[in-house]
Amino acid sequence: METLAASQTELGVVAVAPETPVSPELLSAGLRVRVKTFKRAVIFRRHDGRMAEVEAGPLRMKVPLADIIGIESEPAADAVTPRGLGITVRVQPSAEPAAGEINVIGCTVEEASGRVDKFLDEAALAGKPSVRIIHGHGTGALRRGLAEFLAAHPLVEGIHPEAEDRGGTAITVVELQS
Repeated sequence: METLAASQTELGVVAVAPETPVSPELLSAGLRVRVKTFKRAVIFRRHDGRMAEVEAGPLRMKVPLADIIGIESEPAADAVTPRGLGITVRVQPSAEPAAGEINVIGCTVEEASGRVDKFLDEAALAGKPSVRIIHGHGTGALRRGLAEFLAAHPLVEGIHPEAEDRGGTAITVVELQS
């Protein structure tokens, strides 16, 4: 009597061992890593202990750290710094200081997250300790979606609703990392 494994091998089906996550201590910026749900390797950038930021071509995304299941190669010299590409990046403070708040009322969570991401970058470059995000009350979906986005954002130290006399739960105050 033929075993199930043998018959599957004849059909070209190969048994795959369960995938084990890579230890976070082994990860460093620029490594090409395998992610559970991706077909191709991506470049690892950083992690916060729970989520990892990876790069696939021009796209940057966050994936659960536990989904990184393999390391394909060591960092390439040009994968860590832009110098390998002949590009120099200089950061200069804007002539106008960044605004202290952004209004995203009426945006979808995806649109608001994109706008808030750029806003936080500008605020951090301007050295602001905190900013306000005006999202309104509505159904609360935008507030909850932004809270989830901000909880995983690398520039965010903490978030809380604004004081009741200044807008309450219609406004989220974001404390930026110094």
